[in-house]
Amino acid sequence: MIRCFMFKNSFLTENTEMVSAEYSSVGYFDALDIIKAPDEEGKSVLSAPMQVKIVDGFYETCDYFNIAGMRWKDDEDFWREEKKPFLFISCVRLKKSSDKLQEISGKIEEKYTASCYFTFDSSDLVICMRSNSYIQGYNDIEQGYPEIIMSCDKENGVQKCYSILSVRQEILDNLPNDSDGMAEETVSCLLSGIVKRWSEVDAFIAELERESGASNCIRYGILGSDDVIISVQNVKIIDLFNLYGKNKLLTHGNDLYKRAFYKIKTEILVKAGKRNE
Repeated sequence: MIRCFMFKNSFLTENTEMVSAEYSSVGYFDALDIIKAPDEEGKSVLSAPMQVKIVDGFYETCDYFNIAGMRWKDDEDFWREEKKPFLFISCVRLKKSSDKLQEISGKIEEKYTASCYFTFDSSDLVICMRSNSYIQGYNDIEQGYPEIIMSCDKENGVQKCYSILSVRQEILDNLPNDSDGMAEETVSCLLSGIVKRWSEVDAFIAELERESGASNCIRYGILGSDDVIISVQNVKIIDLFNLYGKNKLLTHGNDLYKRAFYKIKTEILVKAGKRNE
């Protein structure tokens, strides 16, 4: 069985809209679609159509980054899981090649609500995990995965782990009325943005404070590829993810977002404990 994870980013244009996808992603990517191969009609994932639209008379496609994951066991129960809306996808590269990948995968799936895949790209494993708690999911990735890997392969360990958070767009569109099992947690986050019109930034921050309930959003100027960082302290996680519903404030479909920014990247902060190396 093969699943293709298709991460998508909107191109930065004057008329950027929300990318159409099953999942919304927080961080570097905007959206995610997952295709099982072969699909219900027997088509290969390689034949999946690019998402094309016309903007200002020109054809536009969103930017894609694909990961192909393979496994032998059925994974349908994992993808049918309800009441655990946070989907963490971790690409894990080990320090050296290992013949224990099957054992590692089995122990991860036994301990967590997870489904593991082998891959031929720069990673050894793609681990998909579901959780109703963002903080717990983060801690499981930071501490749990390395502990399991070292328990199976004592002379090995994690060289690099890159993780992406996604939530089904349907869940986000129904917040805050239906949280679908999302834990009641309070977090802080940083919003790093590429500014389109400076005159709209303060209005955006005022609306951010109003809609999120975070009363002290601070703007910092930075150098580099981004122009500003907005610090959002002590926001309820349900209120934060509510802003990713269809055409809401932290999406490319929102008018105020489009007036103020070309792009905003969200980084959710979790207080880190001591790491075991």
